[in-house]
Amino acid sequence: MATTTLVELIEQTRLKANVSRSNFVTDAEVITYLNEARKQLREEIISADDSYYQATLDFSISAQPSNVQALPDRFWKMRGLDAFAGDSLRQREVYAREYRNRFDAGVGYYFGGTGTSIVVCGQSPEQCNPFRLTYVPRPLPLALLLEGNTRSITHDAADGTNAGAHFIFTNGAFTPGDVGATVTISGAANNNGTYTILSITGPIEIAVLPAPTPSLLLGAGAVVSIADADNATRSFNVAPTDNQNSGYWVLQNGAFGASDVGSYLTTVINAPNEAYSGTFQILTVVNSTAVQVTPTVTPASGSLTGTATLSRQPANTESALDLTEDGFSEYLSVRAGMAVARKKRQDSLLAQLAAERAAIEGRIQSLSRMRQSEPQQAPVLWGRRSISYDDWEV
Repeated sequence: MATTTLVELIEQTRLKANVSRSNFVTDAEVITYLNEARKQLREEIISADDSYYQATLDFSISAQPSNVQALPDRFWKMRGLDAFAGDSLRQREVYAREYRNRFDAGVGYYFGGTGTSIVVCGQSPEQCNPFRLTYVPRPLPLALLLEGNTRSITHDAADGTNAGAHFIFTNGAFTPGDVGATVTISGAANNNGTYTILSITGPIEIAVLPAPTPSLLLGAGAVVSIADADNATRSFNVAPTDNQNSGYWVLQNGAFGASDVGSYLTTVINAPNEAYSGTFQILTVVNSTAVQVTPTVTPASGSLTGTATLSRQPANTESALDLTEDGFSEYLSVRAGMAVARKKRQDSLLAQLAAERAAIEGRIQSLSRMRQSEPQQAPVLWGRRSISYDDWEV
């Protein structure tokens, strides 16, 4: 289901701040403000109803000093810690203990080191294994789609050059779309450097410039990556014979290669076939002219004309809001617009946007009340929750 994109949020913010046709702020600045606003929105949502944005981590520990568990990479806020994870008869909530009393009888926890781990402490906490940490993941930053694509080639002992000075990569998975891409080799016993692909002899063999030293194996330390030609957006025309069918696009000018898997294909199709315009993520590269994408478009099309562009999402970022945030998308543009208005020293505009923000926060605060008015599911019977000690409980 489509949600509000970062491009739309940038435009909404510029409209709110009256800078839609101004270079007073750059898009990069607006994105920074939007990401700060997204954190605030997530905070408002989970404060209103903590059933949103929950993730869990099950783990076990042993006796001190091995009673430490690293926190998940995206850990943001802790919601709870239970002992005997998954055991409905014995599951118990673990309570925080003051640092000076952390080794007293009973089980507690504290955050250790630089805050990247949780320490389960007390009298023999390992006897309460396993544990379940419930937490709120850190929201991923919003970022625009990047131009181009890069992939790594998994090393194989047979990788190297043949007598004809062609590179052989067992896991290369090369296709005609890789012609013009650059191959970078580092850490090898020989032939380290950057090369441009001139031609594809097969899925594992490529001719490159400059020509490498022939008949050599790269060695176990070789690290190989391949980047799209000039690492730029690839835009091309949709030819009259091009079409799509059940999520497969056939585009004669696509020049698709293995590095395009995971990239985004954006099509702008001419009338009367505008319904086939959109942004799709590439799942599989069938060959240089055909790809499988998601979401699937139905029904099958006849011949299409228009333009297409390939791009990718930076790692560990998103370019659109999730479904929960989408209901309050205006909150981001309002808060980001406030930051711009503050920079412009426009007090009247700042006050107007502050009023809009307060109204949206009021809607968010009603989340819990709305959920309470919904039909409620039967409670999950976890057993009696209490402070759990080794052989007794209170």
